[in-house]
Amino acid sequence: MGTNMTNEEYKKAEQEGKDIYNRASENGLTKKDRWEEGIEHHPKSVELMNFLKKHDFDDMDDSFDWNVGGDGDNGESLMYEMDAYFEQKDLDSGRKT
Repeated sequence: MGTNMTNEEYKKAEQEGKDIYNRASENGLTKKDRWEEGIEHHPKSVELMNFLKKHDFDDMDDSFDWNVGGDGDNGESLMYEMDAYFEQKDLDSGRKT
């Protein structure tokens, strides 16, 4: 799958079960117990979460109140989801995760 798909191309891939979520799921990336296994967050997840936390706090009246630091925190949960996404993107581009 291309990395810069149009909305129409993404919808078609999703209908065919070839979208990034389905690929990540097939590769076992969405079911990992990352907290229990002590798997470090993907560097891009850390970078994006830091941006989102600061942007939300400084510019959006802290509407999400992102918390990071423990299993179950909303920021940790989002980062685990981003980890699966970025790991699949790495696989798609041939980079080892």
